[in-house]
Amino acid sequence: MARRRLGNRRSLGYAATENICTVHDLHATMLHQLGIRHDAFSVKFQGLDAKLTGVEGAKVMEGILG
Repeated sequence: MARRRLGNRRSLGYAATENICTVHDLHATMLHQLGIRHDAFSVKFQGLDAKLTGVEGAKVMEGILG
């Protein structure tokens, strides 16, 4: 299986410099692949409705789906 690389990173360290994918974006992409709308999916956690994709908003990463 060939490795797929998404974006570039700095020469010193591992921080991405372009095409940054956050954990929330990764969760949104996985839920999209399962056919679940990530913005409507929430679970009860300590009495509150929590979203896997956070409250800031997340985007489906189309670049890693191809």
